Amino acid sequence: MKTLAKKPFITYTLLFLALLLACFLTFFRKGLLPIYSIDGLGQYYPVFMYIGKTVREFFAGLFGGGQIRFYDLSVGMGEDIFGTLNYYGFGDPVNLLSAFATDSSGPFLFSFVYFLRLYLGGIAFIFFCRRFSLSANASVVAALSYVFWGYGLFASMMYTQYAAMLYVLPMLLAGCEMVFEGGRSHVLFLSALYLGLCGFYFTYICSLFLVVYCIVRCAFKFGKTGIKTAVQKCLLCALFYALGIAASLPVLLPSLFAFLESSRGTSSPISTLLTLSYYIPSLDRSFVADANIMNSVRNYPVMIAGIAVFLLPKSRRTMQLRLAVISLFVLLYLPITARIANGFADPRDRWVFIAQLMLCVTFAAVAQMLEEDAGFNKYIPAVYAAVLINIILSFALLYSGMGRDRKSMFVSADEARAEMQSVVTASSVAEDPGLFRISGDFTSKINERPKNNAMLNGYNGLTYWFSIVNSDTQEFVDTVTKKSNDWRSFGLFEDINAEDMAAVKYRFVQGEGAPEGYELTGTVDADGTSWSVYERSDFRPFAYITDAAGKAISDCSLCTYEMNTFSCVISEDAPKDGMLRTAIPYAPGWSAYVNEKKTGTTSDGHFLAIASGGLNKDDVITFRYVSPGFYEGVWACLASALIYVLIVILSFVAKRKTTRQQ
Repeated sequence: MKTLAKKPFITYTLLFLALLLACFLTFFRKGLLPIYSIDGLGQYYPVFMYIGKTVREFFAGLFGGGQIRFYDLSVGMGEDIFGTLNYYGFGDPVNLLSAFATDSSGPFLFSFVYFLRLYLGGIAFIFFCRRFSLSANASVVAALSYVFWGYGLFASMMYTQYAAMLYVLPMLLAGCEMVFEGGRSHVLFLSALYLGLCGFYFTYICSLFLVVYCIVRCAFKFGKTGIKTAVQKCLLCALFYALGIAASLPVLLPSLFAFLESSRGTSSPISTLLTLSYYIPSLDRSFVADANIMNSVRNYPVMIAGIAVFLLPKSRRTMQLRLAVISLFVLLYLPITARIANGFADPRDRWVFIAQLMLCVTFAAVAQMLEEDAGFNKYIPAVYAAVLINIILSFALLYSGMGRDRKSMFVSADEARAEMQSVVTASSVAEDPGLFRISGDFTSKINERPKNNAMLNGYNGLTYWFSIVNSDTQEFVDTVTKKSNDWRSFGLFEDINAEDMAAVKYRFVQGEGAPEGYELTGTVDADGTSWSVYERSDFRPFAYITDAAGKAISDCSLCTYEMNTFSCVISEDAPKDGMLRTAIPYAPGWSAYVNEKKTGTTSDGHFLAIASGGLNKDDVITFRYVSPGFYEGVWACLASALIYVLIVILSFVAKRKTTRQQ
């Protein structure tokens, strides 16, 4: 055991595996996996599988002039991939493992990636603790408390991408500490790069905290006499952090543009900041939508350590820990915190990974002090055992029949596979070479939400369930349905005129009974239920010409879509005052070309369009999409990398010169 105590990462790995088995044994025995039946099946798992398909597609065409997919017509009614899916981990390097996922292994690999993130969270935590010379045993037990707490075992089980912050934040803070000590900056730079790849949401939260962390730590570390040094260190941290974020901009910038252009709104920052009632502490945390993250898996030993820090002898370390504990609990019960941390949108507690990190570091520091106390160190093994037992019991009270039995909210591998299966098996649809959309209310029997299997199986549907949605798409859907679907779409509710505009050619209907304007063409089995397949007799294609009044007067021919590019051919001379309207929702990233000569794009009825003046028969119209900000992000990334390399080289030269002079 003494040997293991000297090897904290090995000790942590063994205990992590033991706790994982102890906690999840009840899941495995029931055949369940950590795939949440609501948002897990509706968002995170299908995106994970889609990322795998996209990665394989990219590398398959890499040596044949392969392109980066910016836009996919099968995601919703057509969405920017970087923007819409970045929140779910599209840019996270760990999700590259999805490239090995198959229909059969997908649920297990998805679960493995979740467990991997938990494990990496503990590794990063121990790495951070080593910056403060905390004892190996205290760091290991605190690391286990950190990952097996509410954020890891509750929030991250439902929203698996959240777990990435368990290891990103400690590495960011460790990088700052290394800069404070005059050490290498690569940890901070690479951690900031990784954070940016994970998306704007957590980049925003972590950036707020890092500003406060650096100021407070430098104030304590360098004191009143070292103000100049403290300012220099803070500026250095800001520089390396900014360079790391800049290096992630090819992914981060498009996701930010997509959010700003999306239908997902936020409250006014000014009015939120000026609302005095938000600054009044409230012990009733009903003002937070997910206030049960920390309390869902209760970590009593860590909470007790947070109180015990006020009983320890006064020192610079204990003063910092006391300030951290007081600040965290005040912020936790201030309504303004949950609003600011969630980007001034609905108040959420998704920032509590910060609180859990600080409280677990406090526990490690208190435990080390007790280890060094001759009168108390004999009780330390019992304290550590109590921590591990507390984790197992807390998990059982939440996920077993002994308590709330929330494991019933998760699904088996078979259920996950069934959700992802294609419903386009009718021969009339599968053999149709044209470009069209399919209408059908394919909702999950498990969570009654629209399925996203169109994007996995390559057909164009109407329904989707994502948080970031093209505002033009949503406005069109809301106009048709006469209500707001809250950044989502449940389809067009079989509105015949709307289906015309959306280029719907086939409609799947449970049972029989031909809809107006459709003819029966086959049947299909979806989720064990028979659906009739109807074909539109007067199908309007993906592009057509309208007159000045917006009435369709002629259809375009040869409509095709392939990897960010849509093209069509004008069937007859177009009027000067009309429009060429497509069935693609308008988005700023589109550019248009008439016979390869660039022209302007516009939104016509919320759909991508160009003016028809000057368009003649047989003209080839091409639309190409690039995520807004991508190329700017690439240049920023290259500039950032160059600047960082120059800084490293100059620093190395300066150190060698100083060493020679000595």
